Amino acid sequence: MITAPEIFEKTPKFSVSQHEDRRNFVLDFGYRSLAISFCELLFVREQVARFSAHENLVDMIEQGHSEILRLCNNEHFFILSSKEVIELQTLLSRLFQK
Repeated sequence: MITAPEIFEKTPKFSVSQHEDRRNFVLDFGYRSLAISFCELLFVREQVARFSAHENLVDMIEQGHSEILRLCNNEHFFILSSKEVIELQTLLSRLFQK
């Protein structure tokens, strides 16, 4: 029997959860969910931290750019605005502070 995932952290747009009986995490982007391993979750944290560096955020906001988050050996792509980058950074920092 598959149990419902336990939500670890949630923001208005994103959430991270894990099934009790599985080792993978579920990263929910609001319109799409992605099952990833802990190593992939660490990689997401690293990429988002790089995107959310002060200089990068200033460039994104001033020039209206967006960032492309590539996951699972480039099988999945997510285009993130500066607001989404900040929100995802907040989610991941809260998750890893527990």
